[in-house]
Amino acid sequence: MIDTIISPRKQASYGIKKQLSFYLSVFLSRSAAKSNIQRELLPEYTLNLVPVVRNYESISEKLLSSFELPREEIDFVLLNLFIFPECYEFFFSTSDILEILKSYSSKSYKSILNFQRFMKERHPDWDMKHPKNPNFMPMLISGRIFVDLFQNLYFNSSAISIFKHAAKAYPNLLPQIQKRLLKFEPRLSQNKLKSLSLRYAQAYVMEFSPQDFEPEIRILLASDMAMYLDKLVIDRVEHLLKDRFNFKLTTDSTTPKIDLVLSTGVVEEKLENIRRIYINPEITKKDSETIIADCYTILDEKIKNLQ
Repeated sequence: MIDTIISPRKQASYGIKKQLSFYLSVFLSRSAAKSNIQRELLPEYTLNLVPVVRNYESISEKLLSSFELPREEIDFVLLNLFIFPECYEFFFSTSDILEILKSYSSKSYKSILNFQRFMKERHPDWDMKHPKNPNFMPMLISGRIFVDLFQNLYFNSSAISIFKHAAKAYPNLLPQIQKRLLKFEPRLSQNKLKSLSLRYAQAYVMEFSPQDFEPEIRILLASDMAMYLDKLVIDRVEHLLKDRFNFKLTTDSTTPKIDLVLSTGVVEEKLENIRRIYINPEITKKDSETIIADCYTILDEKIKNLQ
């Protein structure tokens, strides 16, 4: 059924087809047990939104003829396509969805715009009309529709314990996003806040590092090498740290509040009291381990100072 719904000219991944098949089978089982969706439980924009699905009439007819579903169930199935950002290239355009939300659900529409403004505040050079990642807007819109559809229920259809992972790897990511959401929607329930912040966070990391919200570690490369060798060392250090820390790596010794010095030789006297690691220009395995360990120590100290 999923293969017949998705146009044969579009190549959907096995993973998304498997997820859609799982959801559809759950919905069909529930409907077969006479536990049908009630129209009043669906978002207020449902009747206006589902027709923007490409081939809406033919898909609806396939569902009706194959499973004899009530109209509310068909709308519910189609509405679930909107919670999968991977589906957007197959079924609808983001501009059409935003127009519907703007007309029929100002709260949801403004929520999306508010989060875009939040990102623009943190990254003034970001072009919010032309995101770097084409999946950004689908991720953002699908997150809001998920919360509108499932309300106080939140769940993840993968085996990853995503809240636990986020709390461990990026402890400030969700709390900072929740703080912004509550500023705009102070009456959000705890469950809605938890669900919406997670989904907006997933959109955020399509454009920027999740480390953005963590304390910044300032690292100075104090080198006595040629400029091109400095560039090689910088590239290696950035590759080592980019997925672990929010950091700034510089060769300018006048940069204030340096946390860590990476040195290939003798350092200036004014840097002698700063935490320092002597490194090989090749960045050996031991160098890598020491740099990472010291950065974690610095991060822990910064977090404690913030508490």
